[in-house]
Amino acid sequence: MLDVARRAKDIFESSEVHEKQAFLKLLLQNPTVDGKELVFKLNEPFNYVLDLADLSSLESKTTNISVDRPAWLREWDSNPRPTGYT
Repeated sequence: MLDVARRAKDIFESSEVHEKQAFLKLLLQNPTVDGKELVFKLNEPFNYVLDLADLSSLESKTTNISVDRPAWLREWDSNPRPTGYT
């Protein structure tokens, strides 16, 4: 399944028309055309692969943000002191 998801574009582009139809039938659930846009949901288990890919890209974005930004606040000290009185 993961191999098919990784190679989906190559598989689709190198297939004949009837094979493309079968491949889309395997992947898509209730595909419809809205104007010039294809609207669909992915069949299981391919929807989980997409969810994992989205999560992975989100994690890489957050990692880059945390690396680019220095920590502005210090962590809690083992021996905290009062901050000062007025």
